[in-house]
Amino acid sequence: MKTTTSNLRLYFSALVLIIISTNAYSETVNTGNTTISNLNAAVQNNNLVINWMIAETTSANTNFCEVQASNDGINFSSIGMVLGADPKAPGSFSFKQNLAKIKSGKLFYRILTVESGGRTYTSNIIQADK
Repeated sequence: MKTTTSNLRLYFSALVLIIISTNAYSETVNTGNTTISNLNAAVQNNNLVINWMIAETTSANTNFCEVQASNDGINFSSIGMVLGADPKAPGSFSFKQNLAKIKSGKLFYRILTVESGGRTYTSNIIQADK
C-alpha cells in the first residue's frame, strides 16, 4: 500500500510541475471564493518562513498553493509549492526556504491558490527584508 501511495504522490507532483511549467492555469481571478488571511513572512533559524490561512470551507477545494516572489512587487515568479494544509492545523499553510537561496534586499511575496476546478486566486502582496 505504501508503494502505491508513494507512486501516486510522485505522479501528482510530476503532473503539477508540468502544469506550472506550461502555465496551464494562467487565469488569475481575485474573488471572495478563496480567502487568504494572516499572510506573513519571518526569518526563523536561517530560513524564511511564510505562513497563511485559508478558511477550512475553501481549503478543501484547494489543490495546491504556489508561493511566488518578486524583487519589484510587479513581476512574480514561482519559488515553491505547498500541496496541502498542515494536518494538525486545518486551513493553515506554511512554506520555508533557506536564506542562502534568497537575494539580499526587499523582497515581495504572494500566494497563488489553485482550486480543483482550475480557478486560481492571488493573495495580497507582503514585503520581507533579507
